[in-house]
Amino acid sequence: GEFDELFDRLTDRGARELDLDRFLRCLTRVSYHVIVETVVTDSQQLDSNARTLRRLQKGEFVHAIGEQVLEDATSLLRVPCRTAEDGQEGWVTIVGNRGKVFL
Repeated sequence: GEFDELFDRLTDRGARELDLDRFLRCLTRVSYHVIVETVVTDSQQLDSNARTLRRLQKGEFVHAIGEQVLEDATSLLRVPCRTAEDGQEGWVTIVGNRGKVFL
C-alpha cells in the first residue's frame, strides 16, 4: 500500500527497518518531484559540453545534494541531485529560461 511505497522511498528497497539517523536525514533533505520529462547532466552549465547521464520520467523523485544555482548565461535554475530510483548523481533543471517548471 501507500505506507509500503513510502517506506521503500525512505530506505534501501528490501530493508526491514529504518534507523533514526536515516529517518532524520529524510526529514531534512530537499526532494523534487519530476513534473515534466527532463535529463540529468554531468555539469552545472547546460551547454554543448554537457553530457546527458540519464533521462528523468514524469513522476520520478530526485534529492538535492547541493544548493540551487541560477545560471547567468542561460537563466536556468539548476540543482545538483541524486535520483531516488537508481542513485544517479548530476545536475537537473528546476525551471527553464522561459519559466517552464520541470521539478
